[in-house]
Amino acid sequence: MAECLVLGMGRTIIHVGMPRTASTFFQRALFPHVDGFRYVGVDETQYSDHFQKLLYQDDSLYASAMVAAAFADARNENLLLSNELFVGQSLYLNGTNRTRNAERLSAIFPDAEILIVLRNQVDLLQSLYSIGIYSGHSMSPEAFIRFSDDPHTSENPRYPTFHPSESTEIYRYSELIKLYKKHFPKVHVVLYEDFATDPVAFTPRLLSKLNMTLSREIPFSEKVNPSLSARQLYLFKILNRWKPLIHREKFGKRIFGTKQRFVEKRMGGGKGFAFDPALREKIQNTFKADNRLLIGQVPELDGNEYFKRKYLS
Repeated sequence: MAECLVLGMGRTIIHVGMPRTASTFFQRALFPHVDGFRYVGVDETQYSDHFQKLLYQDDSLYASAMVAAAFADARNENLLLSNELFVGQSLYLNGTNRTRNAERLSAIFPDAEILIVLRNQVDLLQSLYSIGIYSGHSMSPEAFIRFSDDPHTSENPRYPTFHPSESTEIYRYSELIKLYKKHFPKVHVVLYEDFATDPVAFTPRLLSKLNMTLSREIPFSEKVNPSLSARQLYLFKILNRWKPLIHREKFGKRIFGTKQRFVEKRMGGGKGFAFDPALREKIQNTFKADNRLLIGQVPELDGNEYFKRKYLS
């Protein structure tokens, strides 16, 4: 257990994830404009030296006093921290730093309130796959998703650490919420689907839940991280297979970059990408029982139509 180094007389709210749940919108358009809070975004919570150590340094080397010292000048401030990777890095690490992150954050900010934004696992994994292809991978959806009951082999180990994949077990939300409720006094849980359907109505509800106000109007018309079409993903996969060969020389890198921009800017539209129906059904069945547990943990989800349709069907 991490050493407890209590910080602050002010109020602290930590947005911990999930990924692909409008985090970029919150971090750019919402959180920096909350009245009376010092916003600490991904530039610091992911890339500063103290948070790099909090997220990834082994316990034998980690000293929580180092991170606490970085906030010594903010003891009486209201703080709003945001990083969707606080819930653990999925690619390569398989979420193995998730519990450690929660414990380390709790040691420094024991009275913090936690904000978790959930997204149904089918659409979340689909979105993670799309961003993986956009980022340079070329695997099939079936190779990308590692189900907990898949046979363990040397070619397909339970926890792949040398190639990108998503393990379904880390998306059992009941365990995630249980973890944060164990370490923090208040955990706020909201659904991405409520935001995606009507962001204008969702935002004041979220602010009310967090007891916050804004210093400016929100530009809801600005599209952040637009989705890629099925055609774009197909073309990106072809490009990515050639990347190791093309990327060897400066001229090849320039050609590759030009092709990437052409696909991204000129080949949009058309049918949206979706997993094969059989894969979608398998993912739904994997999480259905665990999702039912969420009603007991977050009673306000009972009766939510999006929760019923997207998480339990």
